[in-house]
Amino acid sequence: MTQQLQAVARRFGWEAREVRGATIESRGQTITPIALRAHVQWPGGGFVWTLPRAVEVTRDGVTQRIPIPDPTLTVLFSLPLAGLGCAALAAAWIRRRRTSIGETPHE
Repeated sequence: MTQQLQAVARRFGWEAREVRGATIESRGQTITPIALRAHVQWPGGGFVWTLPRAVEVTRDGVTQRIPIPDPTLTVLFSLPLAGLGCAALAAAWIRRRRTSIGETPHE
């Protein structure tokens, strides 16, 4: 039974982890790109989504991690939130308008 569960787990699953790209040497410093890799798998397919996270720069033995802002991810989360905010404002405006003019139900 355990082998069967392991086989199913290999066919279905997801993983998210930080990965490092190829190191680049330039002008006395070492530059390493860092990304977040999300991998989803199911029988017959799957997908991989890679998001840039940071760049590590090593100069004179000192390593500095420089974060990379991800505007795509910011937009993906902001648009639905903005839509919900607009819907809430519209609902509040309609409710206030109906109560302020004393609107009665249609006959």
